[in-house]
Amino acid sequence: MKRHTVNALLAAALVAVWVFTLAVREDRTRRNRSFMPEMSTSLALEAQGEHAARPGGGVLPPEGSIPRGHPPLAYRPGKEEAERAGRELKNPFPADPATLDRGAKVFANYCVVCHGGSGLGDGPVTKFGFPAPPSLLGDSARRMADGRIFHIITFGQGNMPGHAAQIPREDRWKAALHVRSLQKAADKEGRP
Repeated sequence: MKRHTVNALLAAALVAVWVFTLAVREDRTRRNRSFMPEMSTSLALEAQGEHAARPGGGVLPPEGSIPRGHPPLAYRPGKEEAERAGRELKNPFPADPATLDRGAKVFANYCVVCHGGSGLGDGPVTKFGFPAPPSLLGDSARRMADGRIFHIITFGQGNMPGHAAQIPREDRWKAALHVRSLQKAADKEGRP
């Protein structure tokens, strides 16, 4: 075949493809064919996207999932559960200076307003009509196991609300250690 014949055939093929393209119009109202749908449509839900299960946005986490860094706590609110926590839970932190310092900061940020700086239950809110909490230096608080104090900080008790949403789990344990240090300081000073 001569060169000009090959060029003529290629030109004719190009014209045929162009005519075919014009003849077959794209229907923009119909969805294109998808050869690999899992590549074009995500099976995962967008975290802040619309979802039938939750109109208005946001996606519910899968049932039984555990947020990273938040192991489940197998206790519920209530006195019986607090007693069970006192029997079963042990404070995982040593009473070293760094841990006690962190516990003091947590106590100062969240607890002093009701319990007072020394734990006597004479915080500033008691001057404005809020009922005074029991002293953390009393016999009842001294007899409580650290697990029970942790449970009370987590779920609350009486007028005290739970603080699990505000105080991380580690800091709740450290606050319990700070309560113990307040009790020891009161013993050394001869306070009740």
